Amino acid sequence: MANRIQSIVLDGNKDEYECISYFRVVNGSGETMSLSQEEVIACIEDGYAFNIRIKTEEVPLEIGNTKDGRQYIKTDRDSDFPVSIVQNVPNT
Repeated sequence: MANRIQSIVLDGNKDEYECISYFRVVNGSGETMSLSQEEVIACIEDGYAFNIRIKTEEVPLEIGNTKDGRQYIKTDRDSDFPVSIVQNVPNT
């Protein structure tokens, strides 16, 4: 079972790739935890899956790369920025 992103914490002082400070995650056991974007990237690289809900569909998260090589979290619906995450996941 994939980990579900329940909400995000935004930092308006950062650029569009680093604007998500933390993800609030509910894991397969029902436990809630906060993970930084770097921690979610590391977990995905280690084989863990994360999803967000967009309307009625569970959409997997993936790692994107900026033009200068920085990694960030996005969905397959995003082109250059993590727009679907910021617009569809509650900001707490």
